Amino acid sequence: MPMKRARTPSLPIEALNLFAQLPGAEQSLLLDGTAASEFGAAMAAGLADSLANQGRLHGHWAQDLFRAVLISLDATTLVKDEDAGELYHDEGRPLHLPDFRVVTKAGEHLLVEVKNVGPARMLKIQRIPAGQFSAMQDYARLTRARLVFAHYWSGVNWWTLVDADRFTPSGKYVELTFGEASIANEFAMLGDRLLMTSSVITVMMLAAGIKAGTRVDPEMAAGLSFLGFEPSTVHFACDGVPVISRNEAELVQAVALWGGGAMSDPWPIADETGNRVGLVMTIQSPAGAESPNLGSRLSSIYSARYLAATTDAIGGSVRQLRYQPDSTLTRLAAIAHADVPGRVMPVQVFTQVPTNPPAPS
Repeated sequence: MPMKRARTPSLPIEALNLFAQLPGAEQSLLLDGTAASEFGAAMAAGLADSLANQGRLHGHWAQDLFRAVLISLDATTLVKDEDAGELYHDEGRPLHLPDFRVVTKAGEHLLVEVKNVGPARMLKIQRIPAGQFSAMQDYARLTRARLVFAHYWSGVNWWTLVDADRFTPSGKYVELTFGEASIANEFAMLGDRLLMTSSVITVMMLAAGIKAGTRVDPEMAAGLSFLGFEPSTVHFACDGVPVISRNEAELVQAVALWGGGAMSDPWPIADETGNRVGLVMTIQSPAGAESPNLGSRLSSIYSARYLAATTDAIGGSVRQLRYQPDSTLTRLAAIAHADVPGRVMPVQVFTQVPTNPPAPS
């Protein structure tokens, strides 16, 4: 069953909760006529500061991306923000709350800390202060959950999920390399799958009113405004054979348009008067005939769409903080596995299993 949003925060109640935490709230703040206006000014200043901070925006953006990916993959039974609200405890040292609590359909409770890794930092060692790391482990122990870290490696559009035990202590930090994250990746437990095909995919986009076909994604259409026409429908072929099935067209569209393949220069289609009414392009493995398999993880397919919808194409700055989960992802793996008569795109589906898992503690 697809996940539904079970609780939408109430702005008046959330505002009241924040107001009650202001310094001096215990001393009858409500009787002070200037308190509300000062609170409003403080919130406006704090929001302006955050909106001007691209690092903070990217952190928030990555967290929402992770949440939406999990909802789209539909392999968890609960996803909840963990690091909000007040915290009281009787521990003798500080606790640090991870970003999310996730309950899998197998019943395991995970505490997930999300990290966004930019392209320039991908091959560098990822470090977390040892004190903060230990404080998250203590919180996980108290709440009887397993602590894991979700890294979004934006340079290669790839998510990894790594158990805290895979980090290496190094002085004041704990460390994780991209190589270690790759072999320790457990994102498949959250529903991620790798789809692979050897097909060369042909994409034909047509303007409105030309002929029926699969609807073009709105985000993609917005990015093609330079073509001189508004693309409305898209037709696919695999190795020259047209895709007829609507379900298979959905799968082909996801792999072709968001799967990271190498796209040819488009060539235009004109009507009898010379007006541009469409274009054609091919998409295949970036390695070409040397390694013809084209494919992508479901999480990467969704993340590519999210990226196109929420960030600027030039510079990558965040321009939208949230984006709706994509329910089609929950069907793609099933469509790929199904024995569909007339299928034209051969697909293999892979599940990654982490190598050398840590010994049980």
